[in-house]
Amino acid sequence: MAPPSITVRLTRDADAEITAPVLPYCGQNYWDLKQQHLQHGGLFIDPFFKPCPESIGYNELGPGSEATQGLIWKRPKEICRYPKFICEGMSRTDVCQGGLSDCWFLAAAASLTLYPQLMGRVVPQDQNFDGEDYVGIFHFQFWQYGQWVDVVVDDLLPTVNGELLFVKSAENNEFWMPLLEKAYAKLNGSYEALNNGYMNEAFVDFTGGIGETIPLKTPNPELFRTIKQAVRKRSMVGAYIQVKDPKETEMKTPEGLVKNHAYSIIGVHKVEGKKVKLLRLRNPWGEVEWKGQWSDHSPAWSYLDPALQNKLCVSKEDGEFWMDLVDFQRYFDVLEICHLSVEALQEERVPSSWNVSCIQGSWVKGYTAGGRQPFSPWDTFWMNPQYHVSLREPDEAQLKRQKRKEHQSQDPTCSLLVSLMQKDRRRDRRRGFLLICFDIFQVDTCGLLGAGREIGWDINGRLQLPPGDYLIIPSTQNPLEEAEFTLRIFTEKEHQFFMVVGRAIKS
Repeated sequence: MAPPSITVRLTRDADAEITAPVLPYCGQNYWDLKQQHLQHGGLFIDPFFKPCPESIGYNELGPGSEATQGLIWKRPKEICRYPKFICEGMSRTDVCQGGLSDCWFLAAAASLTLYPQLMGRVVPQDQNFDGEDYVGIFHFQFWQYGQWVDVVVDDLLPTVNGELLFVKSAENNEFWMPLLEKAYAKLNGSYEALNNGYMNEAFVDFTGGIGETIPLKTPNPELFRTIKQAVRKRSMVGAYIQVKDPKETEMKTPEGLVKNHAYSIIGVHKVEGKKVKLLRLRNPWGEVEWKGQWSDHSPAWSYLDPALQNKLCVSKEDGEFWMDLVDFQRYFDVLEICHLSVEALQEERVPSSWNVSCIQGSWVKGYTAGGRQPFSPWDTFWMNPQYHVSLREPDEAQLKRQKRKEHQSQDPTCSLLVSLMQKDRRRDRRRGFLLICFDIFQVDTCGLLGAGREIGWDINGRLQLPPGDYLIIPSTQNPLEEAEFTLRIFTEKEHQFFMVVGRAIKS
């Protein structure tokens, strides 16, 4: 076999750095629809997400299922006397889980309340149930595969015995969160489609950020630093406990934790004079808290100054609690971080925001659906789409570290976050998710140096690479599998991102 060689022509993704306008989802323009109903009277009923059994679900929540017996769709004015869209601002306690296993979505929504600018985009706050302009229509914005979309919903909500079936607020007359959940259910095809997911899915849809997954059972001396930097950069952070048996989902442990349940990480604190590194977590249920060391009523707090205890909001029954990093790693299995782009944080004073590029692509049979098979004379891996990344400047922290250690440290590197996302697979229940992956190859005088990434549904990865040129090759696990995808990269310094036209690694 001849040695690998490269013959390529590079084209710039013209839209990568252009901020696209917000598109009306399903072609529904919120303002036009509202004006039409103001002129002609009547309350809005969404023809694209009707108050019917199919909008609730298709299996466990499908038509005729036991869980939906007695279900009635009601508007907030039928549920309580004086409904409000928002009561005295939005906070984490506004998010209390209902009859869906969508804690991953709710934990992300609770975290979003800590970011007023981001929350203001997802949940336009000039909406209400008062006055003559109320016609039962609301709207929310989500990021979908490189594009912001505006999703319209009516305010008919599923209830049983007069109570909301799904998410609710601690304030019985507040409805921004149930309506947000409904808009997200519409985006994904049904309420049941929100059962079981990953917090980073919602984080990305709320922000256009890029997700990173970190296993907690692997030794990681940089873990606290990573979490601290993520919180400092205003990243969205969460964690959960994995289960082997689905029946264990949301079971409570003796320590007060909930299995396979998404927790938000909202703060960090290092206790001076003690080798104690604390993380502040929140349960989206708004209750059920950690009972171990450094929990709300732990004796460990008695050794600290009362003013510090008050500052850290100790002993509040709000679903929030502090936990030692050692215990956190012992009991939790996976950490999820959603890094935010410069665009998302443009009004925030945040150090070292990320630079992002985005490309849309697809795997097509007989053309770009090469799959990921072992390298051999007959493989089709070379057919897959290929993208060129040019990294020129190391991270600032790497340069500072090298300067402090002078010539004893390794050469400084560049952070590269890569996200490969399948499009519309949660919505399309018949096709489901494909197993996909990406490989990264370094371009140098010796040809190509491979660096494989593990296979999954949606793939995110962080690499520390020396300055240079690289190829990213996304693929499905098997050849001839078709799907559309979104490929994005985040870097701390500026980069170049190109689509390769032609075949770059065919031997």
